[in-house]
Amino acid sequence: MPALAAVAVSAAVAACDENAGPPRAADSRPSGAATPLRAETVRSCRTAVYGELVPGVREHAATVGPLTLLAIEGGRRSAVEPSGVVKVMALVRTGETVTVVVPEGERQRLSLLYDFGPGPKRDFRLSDGTSSVRFEACTASEPYPGEHETQFNGGFFVRGPQCALLDVWVEGQTGPSRLGVEIGGRPCPAGSA
Repeated sequence: MPALAAVAVSAAVAACDENAGPPRAADSRPSGAATPLRAETVRSCRTAVYGELVPGVREHAATVGPLTLLAIEGGRRSAVEPSGVVKVMALVRTGETVTVVVPEGERQRLSLLYDFGPGPKRDFRLSDGTSSVRFEACTASEPYPGEHETQFNGGFFVRGPQCALLDVWVEGQTGPSRLGVEIGGRPCPAGSA
């Protein structure tokens, strides 16, 4: 990672149920709260990475609630070929759980690459990514060098420059927030965080 020195990577990520459906109310949540029940990929504290962030890298970060996304190749405005991988570091506030979902209408041009198994023996394709990932940040009682947030490495597979629109579900909240990440200089609409 050119802009980050990710010092340690923990055990491989376990993929969860591939039949993750659209967000719906969870039975174990407080009345009125809604989040997706399952995510295709789950990143827990044990799969976190850590390292010093380059000064100023947060200037163009995309943030909503406890989640910050840093497109590594230059903040929110990451250079990208017509199709390819963009490294996007996810930072989640200590003790929080956040699920990121690619909306149905965006899935022909965007997928999430946070499941770090062995990976394909060829260049990545859109179908190698997933449409949802749950980030479970470390808690204050878990050993992790970051006091205020947990880092997760990964990225997006994108088909060309775009405003990558995502739905962000914070555990315990009643609905998602829309977050836009500018890829390849493509601006995001106002109100997309």
